[in-house]
Amino acid sequence: MAAIRQTMLVYRRDLRALFTTSLFWVLSGVFFLASGLVFVVMMLGFADPGYAQENNVSSNVTVALVTQLFQVIHFFLLMQVPMLTMRAFAEERRHGTLALLRTTPAGEWSLVLGKFLANSTALLVYLALTLVFPAIVTWLSDPEWAVVATCYGALVLATLAYVALGVFFSSLTESQVVAAVLTYIVIFMLLIVSTLLGAFRSPELAQLAEHLTIVGHIEGFLAGSISAVDGAYFVLFAFLFLFLAVRQIESLRWRA
Repeated sequence: MAAIRQTMLVYRRDLRALFTTSLFWVLSGVFFLASGLVFVVMMLGFADPGYAQENNVSSNVTVALVTQLFQVIHFFLLMQVPMLTMRAFAEERRHGTLALLRTTPAGEWSLVLGKFLANSTALLVYLALTLVFPAIVTWLSDPEWAVVATCYGALVLATLAYVALGVFFSSLTESQVVAAVLTYIVIFMLLIVSTLLGAFRSPELAQLAEHLTIVGHIEGFLAGSISAVDGAYFVLFAFLFLFLAVRQIESLRWRA
């Protein structure tokens, strides 16, 4: 119970700090406006029979709008995560407040989980803003709500994985810019690993790429298919980088 209480204290402290910074509101505004602009363009194209026929737009609203929209949201989301999570530990290290936090009763897991949950909550607010888009789609047609639900499930899992990655890299450095760049590089590599390994034309490497790449695990969810393997990938991904962040914070305490 003490560990949970300490985690929640860190969580509330960091969440308050996130919601009172202009960075969060600017990023969330850009995310919503960019997603909304793409959504409007897609919706107008779907509603225009001439444009839809010319560009081979599916007549199925779920295929033409819902799944395509969530792929766009996923792209914008992964662009936002490093800019939000870069502050998690890097700012504490730069201002010297991390040393003070390590002297409190809160353990390493409480510190890491508290910051992870705070950043995850902030990013889930981004996703909550997009609920307006499926609601608008119902004015045009009747989307498959099971697919909408699995799409949101995929984005939540991806968000948790990306946040864990960002928190880990933030724990490695005092520079927020370095933390963000490292997170971007790893996410980018995970997105293109299938292309890189596929170039070797090896079935074994192709299978390995399918297991490693983020795209390979999120596409099934975005198509409305729920897979325990895909879900486990994101859970294990998040746990791995949270574990590494804890080890990093422990090493800082020992060095101090």
